[in-house]
Amino acid sequence: MNNNILVAALFCFSLIFSPSTINLDNKVYSKVEEEICNIEEYGMKIEYITDENMKDKFNHISDYIKIEDFTSIVEKENEIYLNTSKKQFDLDINLIEENSKSRVQIVIVSKNRIDFNNIKEHFQAIHNKNMKNIKYYTYIKGNIRENNNIDEIEEKLIESIGKSKVKETKRINLEKGTTGIINLKSDYQFNYSIMTYEEDRKLILGTPIIFTTY
Repeated sequence: MNNNILVAALFCFSLIFSPSTINLDNKVYSKVEEEICNIEEYGMKIEYITDENMKDKFNHISDYIKIEDFTSIVEKENEIYLNTSKKQFDLDINLIEENSKSRVQIVIVSKNRIDFNNIKEHFQAIHNKNMKNIKYYTYIKGNIRENNNIDEIEEKLIESIGKSKVKETKRINLEKGTTGIINLKSDYQFNYSIMTYEEDRKLILGTPIIFTTY
């Protein structure tokens, strides 16, 4: 097995991303990498409802990804879970049958940079109208380079997004760090956490929520 499975997964993602919001994510994440931390992990999650039943959706996925490429496949009465783990990425697909429809959850975590704008350009002509209630989430995780305090890091985050775009910020202090929300005037939002460990400090920045553990 090679990176073909990752490419196929990115293809599936590319069918449903909104270019404007993904552009914003990429710009902010690139700025954060430049100004604040060394990114070591990229994560994305997609969740949507489709009119296809669970088995048909499973067959549809197998058109793009060979079933034998998955490390684990667990089938239950109303759910199918697929997983593959490689050195540079993890892919999880969860299919849940709900009233003759299917809820699809796709999560990919990669150690390599993922440029979904580029994927979108290659497959912009393809669109699946059966996808409804689409929700997607992105995050980055990295090691903070400088020994700035939390206020200074938050200020750099706001500068990375653009001060003129920020409506308000909220923050809650935790035992080993802090977590907060940066709300934008456009009703878009970024969540972040800054955690201190024995040897380093980690920043996780995601939108609209962080779906990985701190």
